[in-house]
Amino acid sequence: MPKASGAAADQLESALLYLGRSPQELGVGLVLLLGSEQVISLAKNAGRRRAGMVDFAMILADAVLSSEKVRNAVVKALLDSLPEPLLLPELMLDEEHHEHLSRAAKLAVLAQELGSSDEESWESARLHIVAWAAMMLAPEMLEDDTTTASLGADPNLNNHPGASSSQQRASKISKLNSRIKKLERDKDGLKARFDESKREVSRLQEEVGIAHTRYQGAREEWTEAKTAASEERRRATEFKRKLNESSSPANRELALSEELEQLAKHLHISEQKFEMVETEREDLRACLEDHDRFNKMPDEELPSFRNRPLISEEQELANLLAAEDKPPARVLVVGGGEPQYRHLDKFSEYAAVLGFEGSWRMAEYDSWHKEMDRLAKDMESNFDGLVILHWNRTTFTRKAREICNIKGQKPCITCHYEGFVSLRQSLGICLRQILKRPSR
Repeated sequence: MPKASGAAADQLESALLYLGRSPQELGVGLVLLLGSEQVISLAKNAGRRRAGMVDFAMILADAVLSSEKVRNAVVKALLDSLPEPLLLPELMLDEEHHEHLSRAAKLAVLAQELGSSDEESWESARLHIVAWAAMMLAPEMLEDDTTTASLGADPNLNNHPGASSSQQRASKISKLNSRIKKLERDKDGLKARFDESKREVSRLQEEVGIAHTRYQGAREEWTEAKTAASEERRRATEFKRKLNESSSPANRELALSEELEQLAKHLHISEQKFEMVETEREDLRACLEDHDRFNKMPDEELPSFRNRPLISEEQELANLLAAEDKPPARVLVVGGGEPQYRHLDKFSEYAAVLGFEGSWRMAEYDSWHKEMDRLAKDMESNFDGLVILHWNRTTFTRKAREICNIKGQKPCITCHYEGFVSLRQSLGICLRQILKRPSR
């Protein structure tokens, strides 16, 4: 017999194997779909039967699962006998409407479900076979003994001359009811196994995800190790090349001399950098110590300089500044913290009373080198003299004096700030030096 071919045959064969997970359900399904006479015929042609098996439906179900030839014959028989597939609304397939469906409609629904390609439809077909077995088989089994024998034993083995027809019918109905109850129990057990299988699949999927993550991590580590190995091989090749090039003592001595010279230069530069860093560190530490100390000084209350007589030296200096036929002298004060910077208003009053223009800005302790360009521009065109409060950094003070010398030997006074009086004295020194300069 040639094998049935095509997508429909393949899907139907897969559905039979799915139902074959329970041979009893497969046997009942074959009787529903083919009828008892065709089941008996196919079972008798199936060849050698398993020992002790006398039920034609079970004989055919066992042969379908074990023989490709029998399975092919059953598939051809189903394709020839089943009606056209029928897709009913889901509401009509509810259990409460089963009794209203005709036998032909039920077979068409089973044809639709078994001809599908997914397990969900095959499971629906299995459940419908279990649910419709009593409705579709009980009347058929009551019609005659030949049909009834399709789900019971072989008539030649079970029937005996002394048994009456009514007793045989009652016995067969009892067997059918028992089988239906067993199928119901099998259905519940299979449903529980199906739910457990879904949970197991979910757990296995999680394990696969974890394993995939570990695999990705291991692959990344392998890539890094491969890159490191390549780099080590490259370095080994470079060292080998250098070793070959320095094979003679003269070449090795020359190479060592060059390396020594490079190391000496590197050492000299490192010593200079270390000296600079050490100087900067000591300078900054001393500056911050002074800054903290002056932050702790008590606030100095300064009276207003307006409408107050200056001391004689300051009055004399004010007269000299007023008599000068030039723009007012300009002095820049740099340094101090918050306690000293609170005297900015008094500084402005003092400059106005004495007769010069003054500007005061706080010191930059961390990025003092950024202020050097600004200071150079100011000393070139905006100010005639510079007063540096003594807790500026030593490096800043040194650079500031260099700038004042470059910009025309302008006065640069360092003020040891113990109060506003010390600032007045330093401003007086700076202004007298400005007055002595021939041109400003």
